Amino acid sequence: MRAQKTGGALPGGLAMFDLTGKVAVVTGGTGVLGSCMCKGLAAAGAKVAVVGRREAVAKEIADAILAEGGTAMPLPADVTDQASCEAAASALQKAWGTVDILVNAAGGNQPGATIGPDKSFCEHFSTDAFDQITKLNLVGTVRRAPPNRAPAPATILHRRLCKG
Repeated sequence: MRAQKTGGALPGGLAMFDLTGKVAVVTGGTGVLGSCMCKGLAAAGAKVAVVGRREAVAKEIADAILAEGGTAMPLPADVTDQASCEAAASALQKAWGTVDILVNAAGGNQPGATIGPDKSFCEHFSTDAFDQITKLNLVGTVRRAPPNRAPAPATILHRRLCKG
């Protein structure tokens, strides 16, 4: 069941989850889980910045939110790239000001960084792949550059799902 806003208020007992007037940034907003988080935050009334590497997908998700009566903007950025994060943060700040909610949903894995039981670690482990996923899953969530920096008292949610 999807919560629909009606007349500016959430239905039934969902009023305690009203995010009207809040600004939410979702890194990894173009992924499966991140896009669902974007849509859920928008349904609760938040303005949602859809951050992801795939600009066209970010725009599709933002357009879907707008079509449902929500407020959203696509912000193409790669959390492993300082300059793209700064550009996204600048655009966000100009449009909406401060951030109230930050969801770090960007993340992933690569085959060379995880070794199954049927393979030899010494023969199949890739330090390059490991460096890439560390940069994405660890550094990308703690990077001291916007949009991953929300002022207090913001709510920050780190979503990590690792699959071998």
